[in-house]
Amino acid sequence: MNLESILLSIALILIALALRERMQAGVPNLMRMVVIGVSIACVLWLASALIDITGSPSIASAQDVSARRAVIAIYFGLIFAGDHALGWVLLLIGGAALKTRGLPQILSYLLILSGILGILEFAVQPLMFVGLILGIIWGVWLGVELLRSKA
Repeated sequence: MNLESILLSIALILIALALRERMQAGVPNLMRMVVIGVSIACVLWLASALIDITGSPSIASAQDVSARRAVIAIYFGLIFAGDHALGWVLLLIGGAALKTRGLPQILSYLLILSGILGILEFAVQPLMFVGLILGIIWGVWLGVELLRSKA
């Protein structure tokens, strides 16, 4: 999970910067908030990866169950907090895309739906699986849209 978190963080920052380039003229303040929000999400995911990399081996060898539970709780708390922040980012991107017509309308609504699911994910954990499927769909679609040249 650690390498995936690091690679996902890098990819999401690059995606946010590409979207800012595309839509900044129409909604500059929203796009600034998107970049700040994705940075927050990525920092939370990177912190969870670092805790897992550095904390898990020492806790596993210590045989202390309460310390292990605490590290696991912090680890998952940071992951859910990063997912929550990403939910707000997706909501902002979807709204900005609708306002500027920078992305197809259906993709914009899909981003908004994924954002809402990401925001609610920590409270209703089965939404995580629906969000994962939607994330694959909008991720591929958004990648195709960003690779197309904007004339």
